[in-house]
Amino acid sequence: MPSLRKRGDKWYVRLTVGRDAKGRRKQVEVATGKTTRHEAEAEAAVIVARAQQGTMPSTDRTTVSEWLERWLADVVRPSLAPATVRSYEGAVKNHLSPMLGGIPLRDLHPSDLARLYASRARTLAPKHVLYLHRLMHRSLGVAVRWGLVPRNVADAVDAPRARAAERPTLTADEAAALLDAARADRLYALYWLALETGLREGELVGRRWADFDEKGRTLAVGSQLQRVYGEGIVERPTKARRPRSRVPLSAAAVRVLKAHRGRQDDERALAGSAWDGSGWIFCFEDGRPIEPGYVGKHFKRLRKRLELPEGMRFHDLRHTSATLGVAHGEPLESVASRLGHASRATTLTMYGHATPPMEQAAAEKRGGLLERPNRTDEPNKEGTA
Repeated sequence: MPSLRKRGDKWYVRLTVGRDAKGRRKQVEVATGKTTRHEAEAEAAVIVARAQQGTMPSTDRTTVSEWLERWLADVVRPSLAPATVRSYEGAVKNHLSPMLGGIPLRDLHPSDLARLYASRARTLAPKHVLYLHRLMHRSLGVAVRWGLVPRNVADAVDAPRARAAERPTLTADEAAALLDAARADRLYALYWLALETGLREGELVGRRWADFDEKGRTLAVGSQLQRVYGEGIVERPTKARRPRSRVPLSAAAVRVLKAHRGRQDDERALAGSAWDGSGWIFCFEDGRPIEPGYVGKHFKRLRKRLELPEGMRFHDLRHTSATLGVAHGEPLESVASRLGHASRATTLTMYGHATPPMEQAAAEKRGGLLERPNRTDEPNKEGTA
């Protein structure tokens, strides 16, 4: 049995990993991740077996902080959207590195993560603590695949619980009132499409007239507009997890868009040579694209005027669209398709809950199944129902 050594509350196993240039034995210590000698002996046997098979964990002294920076540079920045990258960088800088950064990656223990979550739970909302857990799990998963550590220690830690916040949505009457209030506004068509299609803010402002098929009554959706620090407004792929080349439009939506195009033609004539000819459906008076942040501010003013729920965001019109669709019998597969969800299960989880009107309608339907002609609801004469 290889020798064991305890440092602090953790046990380490000392292994021989060959010889140096002078023929002397090279020895390393590998963390067992256990706190009792009995458990450490069992884990040491597993580590020795892995070493004999050539799969011993890395023995370098790369710290968690160094690994996270490497992961951000080599994996995150080249593959994810700028906004997501900034979010990851902020989590690493403000939460992960301050508490875990100095620990050697190969010595990271589940208890270290548990301590991090408990600490941050005192100041952060549960969903943000869960976000830290998922980020660590993802980064450690890469470290495992790259052979830097033998296991993902985040698997051994219970994920923090975070109940999904219920976002405010509008009833059908409230949605109609919002459209009535916005009828004379330049962005009336945008509000209509948000409620009918459920497209995201960046997807809506990223549409060009070339995307609009009036005859086929569809709108192509393959990109979105984002403001990126240092780059300005740029086009990016949509966040949709599954392809949705075109979103169907109602005849009413087509009429709304045609009226919107007529008003835009008037603005183009007034702007003259100053008009930006990029072909955006939603733009400023000179044709320049509207960035997503402007839409949120515009909606906030409308929300206050209509006395809609405090804190309601433009993005909640997307939730309203999905909820109204489900409540009025739209198949979940259809809702999932227009929202760009990866699967019907995602839509079911987010919007499959029953509303009081849906429950009442279901009760009436069940009653109709049980009801028969000439049946009385009175008990029989013997007193049995």
